[in-house]
Amino acid sequence: MKKTLQYNLKIGDHLLKLEGYLLILKNITSIIVNERMKNNIKYLELLTATVSHEMLTPLNSIMNLSKIIKNSHLDSKLNKAKLSSKEIKLYNEIILILLTF
Repeated sequence: MKKTLQYNLKIGDHLLKLEGYLLILKNITSIIVNERMKNNIKYLELLTATVSHEMLTPLNSIMNLSKIIKNSHLDSKLNKAKLSSKEIKLYNEIILILLTF
């Protein structure tokens, strides 16, 4: 900010007109740092929400398929592969808990 200052100085019979400038400087580094931190937090929250949503969509499909497998007679065929619908459901719930935090 720049301000113009004018002074009238009388010395004896003489009148001197003085003009000067006053510069006001302010350090705004802390304000800029604070705004950048706010923006970084905002973008991190958006990124986390997007990633969580993108991971939850296929997870919901897997959970629904595991319910179908549990209610059908495919569960016995999966036991031969050493994977049961209970295990699939457990793993899905663990992933869901991790994603919702």
